[in-house]
Amino acid sequence: MSVVEAGRLAAQRLMVDTCTVTRPGAYGAPDETTGVATRTSTTVYTGVCRVKPETPGEQTAGEREVVTRRFVVSLPITADDVAVGDVVTVTASVYDTGLVGAALTVVGVPVGSHLTARRLIAERIEN
Repeated sequence: MSVVEAGRLAAQRLMVDTCTVTRPGAYGAPDETTGVATRTSTTVYTGVCRVKPETPGEQTAGEREVVTRRFVVSLPITADDVAVGDVVTVTASVYDTGLVGAALTVVGVPVGSHLTARRLIAERIEN
């Protein structure tokens, strides 16, 4: 077993949460009763993950301050179809049940030769 393969196994052992990654699609026609258009989505990954918070940042949108929470979401290296704009939804968490249901937007998908995990940069904006 190579060092990279050993690193990938070690990284995956830390992935104790589960999540689903979806890719938002186009909006359909508005519902005739409610007038609300629904958006389709495609699932690109379902399985184990690890969610690690980074330091929050503050931004001003108009006259309103918003807090952007950044996360690193680690998936197995084989999850290679994830793209910027996809949404990670945490479906189960062993150590932090407050994560369950969190929807995080992917803003970066780093790649490299010797990666041990697919570490996504994701964020959630809070008002």
